[in-house]
Amino acid sequence: MRLMIYKLFYFFVIIVKSNILLYKLNIFFRNRNVYDRLPSKKFDLFLTGYQRSGNTFSSRIVNRCFTDSRVSTHFHTIASIKMALSNKIPIIVIVRSPDDSVTSSIVRSIGYGEKFDYALKALYEYRDYYKFLKSHPEVNIIKFTSIIKEPFKLIGFVGEVIGEQVSEEKFNSDKILESVKNELKSDSRNASSNTWYSQEKELKKEEILKEIISTKVYKDCTDLYEAVIKTALF
Repeated sequence: MRLMIYKLFYFFVIIVKSNILLYKLNIFFRNRNVYDRLPSKKFDLFLTGYQRSGNTFSSRIVNRCFTDSRVSTHFHTIASIKMALSNKIPIIVIVRSPDDSVTSSIVRSIGYGEKFDYALKALYEYRDYYKFLKSHPEVNIIKFTSIIKEPFKLIGFVGEVIGEQVSEEKFNSDKILESVKNELKSDSRNASSNTWYSQEKELKKEEILKEIISTKVYKDCTDLYEAVIKTALF
């Protein structure tokens, strides 16, 4: 019975996060201070991804490089991508495997030492998010691993999209990457909340993965991720 209630609640949440009108209303009444940051024609780019996919790292290096451009970011929903599409804003979606992004999302939401009823919601949200990406080839897909290994590739592509180039020499001389990494490393929040690597977080992710790996929805997530990365630019 409890599982059924959770499923109904999570499906309702997913519907809200997939519908433009419902999502706008939700943001307006629950988090009005970010309402003006939703994707609209006033922005030059929408940089996004399912939560825990390198959004913070990517958006910070982009904002450091393109100080005169307006970038909407950190809305990890289907509805927000629909808004960007309807407003004809260039979209970059960072994709990361469910082994890392879903488990990290669960760790962040439940903390340590608790049961993770949130796991079901995270898996269904990831599945639906990647279903949407698979059916919308006009969205620019970039792999999380590529950004971590070669962050300037992201900067180069953003420059092409918004028409403002930044040289790799300037990127390196300004120590943008070093600065952003230091900021993220200095995050004083506990390991479950901050975005930087920690052994404690990785161990908890491994525990969660063992619990979800045998579920059908996890397999669906993995299959969709593999399909989507085939369309990645890099």
